[in-house]
Amino acid sequence: MHQFAVLFRCLSMALLRNGLKAMAQSVPLEPALYEIAESTLEEYRRRCNDADAEARLRAELEALAQARGEDVRRAAEDAIREAAANQPAQVREAMTAYLRQVPQVVRILAENLLAHLELPTPPPPPPAVLLYEQRRTVSPPSSVVAEPSFTNSFGMKMVSIPRGTFWVGGSAGKPGDRQVTIPHDFHLGTTEVTQGQWVAVTGGANPSQFSRNGLYKNLVKDVSDDDLAQFPVENVSWDMIQKEFLPKSNAREANGEWKYRLPTEAEWEYSCRGGATSKQDCSFDFYLDRGPTNDLSSADANFDGRQPAGKAEQGLYLNRPCRVGSYKPNRLGLYDMHGNVWEWCDDPSESGLSRILRGGCWNFDGSNCAAGYRGWFVPSYRARYLGFRVARVPVR
Repeated sequence: MHQFAVLFRCLSMALLRNGLKAMAQSVPLEPALYEIAESTLEEYRRRCNDADAEARLRAELEALAQARGEDVRRAAEDAIREAAANQPAQVREAMTAYLRQVPQVVRILAENLLAHLELPTPPPPPPAVLLYEQRRTVSPPSSVVAEPSFTNSFGMKMVSIPRGTFWVGGSAGKPGDRQVTIPHDFHLGTTEVTQGQWVAVTGGANPSQFSRNGLYKNLVKDVSDDDLAQFPVENVSWDMIQKEFLPKSNAREANGEWKYRLPTEAEWEYSCRGGATSKQDCSFDFYLDRGPTNDLSSADANFDGRQPAGKAEQGLYLNRPCRVGSYKPNRLGLYDMHGNVWEWCDDPSESGLSRILRGGCWNFDGSNCAAGYRGWFVPSYRARYLGFRVARVPVR
């Protein structure tokens, strides 16, 4: 028996439950990896059913994180033959092809599972939570009125977003089935936070992998220093933003009425939809300068243009982030709400162990960039496609 046999059998079952749609469509699994990791952990505990299960799993994961790609593939294929024996040939082929091509997926899975094992059990969610756990949306309306758009002391342009009630989760012409209220006016950055802004605020090193000293420096070697400073900062975790960026932003612009934080999911989606409020207006996937649509090509946003959304034509794939504001904004003046880098939100996932991501990114397909599409990762996770923008909200 292969050293990873039990683990990969559990992984295969989790993939069948959580990742089948993505694999069948040959699209990345990364937004769902943490949920797949949780499902794998549950399956492993069920199979072992003893006090040493977690310790054995930890040992397997640590070994897996260091394993050679060929060992990973061999273990995956053995497990797939067993787990998918009664599945259609197309399913077996999709699973085999996916894990053969990207063994790093299981390494990411291992990292997430190890992080999961070290996290405390989350408290149960509060009662009467609205969709997406928008606890803030039930707050009483604020009397603070947002001033017009402005540029703050570290060069970040903030646009005013009016309070309102909208329908969440609409897609492909079908409106969402739940209304959420944004009870206060607030500001949102017109662009994702840039590499230059991160360095200016934190005073620390640039964490981005697409930077002069980053892992993918060769992919931006022809970009000028001035333009590169306007690329979105990436490779930042939710934890880094909370510890390194937001406290210094608030200290720099101390104000008794306003504070900086990440936008909630509801604030992000409401802003992405351009402040739309009617059921019909909230039923589209993409909100561009020319209005709402269900089609997205890489002429409108930075994503893998070889896999456009809806009826859009195939386009270019840059294979990297680009300067913020390179594409036209939505009707509120917000740039890159679709594509470029995934944007961290303030909210936890339903499990309480991950944090929500929105917007899609440069190396995912067009459907991942939809206004209602949700991703999530453990808050300590960093990657070359994870960034953020900030909100300025009333202090309560």
